[in-house]
Amino acid sequence: MNFGLQRTIPFRTLPTLMKTLTCLEPGRLILEDKPLPAIQDGHALIRIDQVGVCGTDLHAWEGTQPY
Repeated sequence: MNFGLQRTIPFRTLPTLMKTLTCLEPGRLILEDKPLPAIQDGHALIRIDQVGVCGTDLHAWEGTQPY
C-alpha cells in the first residue's frame, strides 16, 4: 500500500521549529514558530505538507464556537 508517503527524512535533518497557527480570540490569529515536540517511545513525528480548515475552525475564528 502507498499511503502518499514519498520519502523518509533522517531524524538528524529535521528542523528544530514548526509553524503553529493559533486563534487567540475571535478574529485574531497568530502564526508562530514553536519548538518541535520531543519524540517519546511509541510515538512518531511526521512532517505536514498541507493542512485544511474545517467548519469548527471557522466558527472559532468568527466567535460562534465556544472554546
